[in-house]
Amino acid sequence: MSYSQKAKNELARKMPGRECCQRAEFRAFIEINSSIVSDSKDNLQLRFTTKNASAARKVFKLNKLVFGDASRINIRKNRSSNINNLYIVRISVNTENKKAEEREIPDLVDIGEEHNAVLGNQGLWDCCTRAYLRGAFLAGGSLVDPKKAYHLEIRSSRENISHGLLTHMGRFHLEPGISRRKQWYVVYLKEADRIADFLNAVGAHTTLLDFEDIRVYKGVRNRVNRLVNCETANMSKSINASLMQIDAIRTIRDTVGLEKLPEGLYEIAKLRLENADASLKELGEIHHPPMSKPSVNYRMRKLMSMANKIKSGKCLEG
Repeated sequence: MSYSQKAKNELARKMPGRECCQRAEFRAFIEINSSIVSDSKDNLQLRFTTKNASAARKVFKLNKLVFGDASRINIRKNRSSNINNLYIVRISVNTENKKAEEREIPDLVDIGEEHNAVLGNQGLWDCCTRAYLRGAFLAGGSLVDPKKAYHLEIRSSRENISHGLLTHMGRFHLEPGISRRKQWYVVYLKEADRIADFLNAVGAHTTLLDFEDIRVYKGVRNRVNRLVNCETANMSKSINASLMQIDAIRTIRDTVGLEKLPEGLYEIAKLRLENADASLKELGEIHHPPMSKPSVNYRMRKLMSMANKIKSGKCLEG
């Protein structure tokens, strides 16, 4: 089961208690993912299609709550695919003797005079907005597994409905984007914080907790990786510097001789040969008496300068 299906299964079990919210969520199903069809008797029907069984069941339940016995629903499974069943919900509607081509789908589902703000007015209650967004996600949404990426989207074939989604999401400061993908208008969220806010707004609290757990895990893992990479880089830099210092000291030893070095340089050169893996700070700590890291670095630079002069054929000044 995909991460998106798990989120939808949770939301499908959340049934609005208020009638206004039931109508708002039902309307989202119809507006986001439905089409107008006629049966064999030329009766007008709304057809809702989904691969998620729990979403299909919720449309059925909401229809009964909102319209009672006024509409009839038939659900069938399309087994043409061995991977997913296709659930088609057919809802009979009263067209009031108007032709289907003369009506918009939103006109077929009345949500009540006081709540027609679902279409975009700012007067819509917050509870209805949450219910509408919940239905929109169930009808046409998807959520990528946060282990892979942060991406939530809701797609619709109707431009005005997609722009309405932007308005509804804006009420919760989600700052969604919108793009065109073939025949679809896609409203999307790509920031983890915004996706978490959306899940909280629509009531997917179990999914939200799991989402946040994965975020924390990824954050810790990324932080550890950065620290390890930084430590590895510093270690590589230290090892390379140590190898260069040892090479310089051996050049002096094999040409001039370490015993001809000043005492301070001789002691550091000897310590470096005996402690190839030690850092400059560690060399200073084992020196007797202890030295600071800048003092050790200063003497190392003098030794390397001498070695460079020897390699270039210049006379070594004592």
